[in-house]
Amino acid sequence: MRARLLSLAAPALLTAALLAPAGTPAASAADGGYLNVQLSNTSDGRILVDWDRAAGSNVTHYVVETATARNMRTDLWRSARVDPGTSELVVDPSIAVTPASGDYTFVKVRVYRSTVNGETPTKWIMPTPVDPPATGPRVNLASFNVKIWRAREGQEPWMSWTSRRDHIVSTIVGSRAGVILVQEASGAAKLRVAGKRWQFQDLVRRLPDRFRLTDGRLYTHRGEITGSQGARIIYDTALYSRVSVGYLKMPAVSLRGTRWVPWALLRSRTTGEEFYVLSTHFKSGSDKPGSTAVFDLRQRQAEFILDRTAPMAATGRSVFVGGDFNSTSNTRPYNGVHRAMVLAGFSDGFASRTITNGEYPTTTHGFSFPVRPGAYRRDYLMGRNTPGGSYSFVNHVNQSESTAASDHFMQSAVMPVRPGPYGSAG
Repeated sequence: MRARLLSLAAPALLTAALLAPAGTPAASAADGGYLNVQLSNTSDGRILVDWDRAAGSNVTHYVVETATARNMRTDLWRSARVDPGTSELVVDPSIAVTPASGDYTFVKVRVYRSTVNGETPTKWIMPTPVDPPATGPRVNLASFNVKIWRAREGQEPWMSWTSRRDHIVSTIVGSRAGVILVQEASGAAKLRVAGKRWQFQDLVRRLPDRFRLTDGRLYTHRGEITGSQGARIIYDTALYSRVSVGYLKMPAVSLRGTRWVPWALLRSRTTGEEFYVLSTHFKSGSDKPGSTAVFDLRQRQAEFILDRTAPMAATGRSVFVGGDFNSTSNTRPYNGVHRAMVLAGFSDGFASRTITNGEYPTTTHGFSFPVRPGAYRRDYLMGRNTPGGSYSFVNHVNQSESTAASDHFMQSAVMPVRPGPYGSAG
């Protein structure tokens, strides 16, 4: 039976193997611990869960659990009881996990005995992604949280802005991205880390001359410079022209804590297609037990973004939103920002058949190396009015202090752009 199952969907099984938790011990049927669980996508969009039966005659049953969060016991947790003589089960993907979502279904198998129970590590699998059109316009889009320069915190020399900025530039240029959504480049000119320049200004100055900010203004509220200045959009002027720009004020706990959202309408210089881009940096932090205040604020911010992008999408143009969502598969009670956007019609650039560094879906690492495999995306590239998933996705991983560019890895994706004609841009 195992040989037949392994031949069912080799690419999907390869993906599941690449994403298996690091350090998972070898299967042991004798102790009922790990059971050598294998996951594969079926042709009808479901998931085949296959495992080795636990040894011994005192096994009473198995329970197969699925969820959309690594911690499993979420509002979308499901379980199914399985007879002790069975070692496979076909289950549905978790709710909101669709071929365009780039999301995971997390799976755990528990073995119940009349004596001692056991459980497997949590494993995860993405659905087979939806394919973009074979031909048509596309954009190579990137998102990069470059980390504020924190010039006077006694950090390691290699963590300073003056050490990291050249690595950031080489990563951006090497990606060949035409549009880069930047977050956290908020270092203030008054600190004199880069002369009299703000951090985002220093970054653009070091890029090749063809790269420009869509909007170089400082963000203000009623004439006062306030809030985080680090969310920016950089574009390749050889590829795109700027049609219109602006910035939005996301909900925040205070005016000083505002995280502004720049947006731009860009036009391809070669084909004339137009599309919107927004760079976002959602509220950071985790809730204390018994509280959902941080989660709730991020959900309000997500609804704000969805409300503001709806008129953009209504023109028929593609709308791309990327950035540091600060919402992950470990977020309690669930990955709320991503789910809200998927349910509103956004697809994820991670939904691709071609993923580079797919064994490291981790997008943030806190300068702790080596980075281990894990389903922990904090940074996203998502599109609405995009006909299909992405042509390719790259997690720009580095594994050493000497080449560290940020505490986040840049993400880039080649995504389809909807061709015109379009409605009025307003």
